[in-house]
Amino acid sequence: MTPVEMWDLPLRGKPLQGWRRDAAFPHMLASRCIGFGGSPRDVGLRARDRARRIDAIYVTGGAAMPLDLDGPVILARDPVFAAARASSILVPGTIGVDVGQTSIKVAHGDVTLRIERDLSRAPMRDDVPHESFASSRASTLDFLRDALAPLSAWPSHDVVLALPCALSPEPASCTYCWHDGDPELLGVLAQSVRPKRLHVLNDAEWPPPPRMRSARSRRDHLVLTLGFGVGAALLEKTALPS
Repeated sequence: MTPVEMWDLPLRGKPLQGWRRDAAFPHMLASRCIGFGGSPRDVGLRARDRARRIDAIYVTGGAAMPLDLDGPVILARDPVFAAARASSILVPGTIGVDVGQTSIKVAHGDVTLRIERDLSRAPMRDDVPHESFASSRASTLDFLRDALAPLSAWPSHDVVLALPCALSPEPASCTYCWHDGDPELLGVLAQSVRPKRLHVLNDAEWPPPPRMRSARSRRDHLVLTLGFGVGAALLEKTALPS
C-alpha cells in the first residue's frame, strides 16, 4: 500500500478538502479520480510509477458514496466499520481500532464499538490558539485514554491501530492536537488497549477486502477513505500475497 495525498489537490481555486462539505463534492472528487485511469499526473511524485494500471476504485469510510466514473467503483459493505474490521486481514483475530477524526471505531469479530469525538476535550487543532496547544494536546490524550479504556477489560489480543496522520515527526496532518509520530500519543494508546502486540499504521493503509487481494489480476486499485477528510492509497497487486 502506498499512501497518496489527495486532500490538497487543487481544484477550481481551492484544495479538494475545501469542497468536502459542498454539494458538488462527489463531482469534484470524481473529476480528480478520472486521471488515475490514464495519466498518473494527479497522484504526486512519490506514487507516479505505481499508478500504472488502475483496475478499480474502492471507497470506504463513514462518508463513502458511489462515484460516477467510467471504470469499476466498489463501495465497501458497512463502510463505517470496514477499516476496523480489516485488521483481521493483516493479523487474524486482532482488535481493530480506527482513530477517525469524527469518531473512533473498534471491531473484534462481530463486536463493534463507536465512540464519538468529544470536541470539548479533543478540539479541532485549527480552532486552538498557539498558546493553548499544549493544554489541548493534554486533554486530547486524556480523551483518547478514557475513550479506549473499556478495551483494557477485553481478553488480551493483538491490536491494529490506524491513525489519521503520518507516522513521522512532521507537522501534524490531521485535526487532532498532537504531533505526527508523537511517542507519548502511541504510549497512551498502547496503555489504554493493553495489547499483546500493537501494530500501528496510517489509516490509508487499511487493506481492502480479500477479493481485491486476489492474484488473478496484477493491476492496482485506488483505495479512497472518505470520512472527515479524503484519504487515499494505491494498492499494488504485485506487492501482496494471494
